[in-house]
Amino acid sequence: MLKFLRPLTSASMTVMLTLSGIALSSPVQAQDTTETRKKFVECVNKDISKENAEWKLPESELKKLKNIIDREIMKEDTLPKSQRDEQRIIENIENAAAKELPGVDRETLDEVVETLRASGQHCFVAVRQG
Repeated sequence: MLKFLRPLTSASMTVMLTLSGIALSSPVQAQDTTETRKKFVECVNKDISKENAEWKLPESELKKLKNIIDREIMKEDTLPKSQRDEQRIIENIENAAAKELPGVDRETLDEVVETLRASGQHCFVAVRQG
């Protein structure tokens, strides 16, 4: 009767936990405000600043990067609700960074994107929990 069930992999567990987290936070998402997005941006920017110790971007380029992140997140009506939303935002940030920060090498931009992915998940949970 349950032959179609298979053991959960780490990836499927992550998807299930993410989906359950999104489902549980749905009423909160309806109350998203500019203030919520500002808190999210602050959290992400804090993580970006910490990681810059490794990247060693000059202060002017770090500021541009933060402005790109701020601009992209603040134009959204709500924080990302799906992986597709998150991916679109990250791609927009990556494309803008490639244009506006031509002196930053591809490897560093890839590291920035990985940090954004991890930071976005961490900050999403932190902001939703208050």
